Amino acid sequence: MRLKRFAGAIVALVVSFTLASVTPASAQPAPQGDYCLQALEGGPATCFASEQALASYQKAVAVSPLLTVFDDVNYTGGYKNYYSAYGRAYCDDSLTPNEASDGDLSNDYFDTGATVDKDISSFVILPGSTCLVTFYDQTGFHGNHVTKGVNCPDMRTCFASGNWNNRARSLAVT
Repeated sequence: MRLKRFAGAIVALVVSFTLASVTPASAQPAPQGDYCLQALEGGPATCFASEQALASYQKAVAVSPLLTVFDDVNYTGGYKNYYSAYGRAYCDDSLTPNEASDGDLSNDYFDTGATVDKDISSFVILPGSTCLVTFYDQTGFHGNHVTKGVNCPDMRTCFASGNWNNRARSLAVT
């Protein structure tokens, strides 16, 4: 009887170690650091000690930002990534009209720590995603707005309606 209990305990121990070793990376706690991934629907940020560690994590879990905004022209300076609230690398308005959005950019920060609010100067849309980004000059998706479906190296000149450099207060990716 003791041998049977001992064997059962060994099997339980092996199963628990096996399950722990196959836990997906997205379910394991990530290290803390200055390079973070934040889902727009909320929840805790996943942070890493280096940009390379963040890139490796994104590759491992096949996460691609739909939109990356920069605080300087020509895709330079601080950056902030926006990801699909549904874990997709594409936009499909037949499934949902809103892939990613933020109604108040004062709550978002570039990797440098500066607020995104009224500080976007260029942006990149994920190639092949069919996404459009709409920028609004007021919080809550109000006020004047512009929409673009291609990258913009300089928000002073990308829109027919004029200069949108450092003007956006909210954004929606659709």
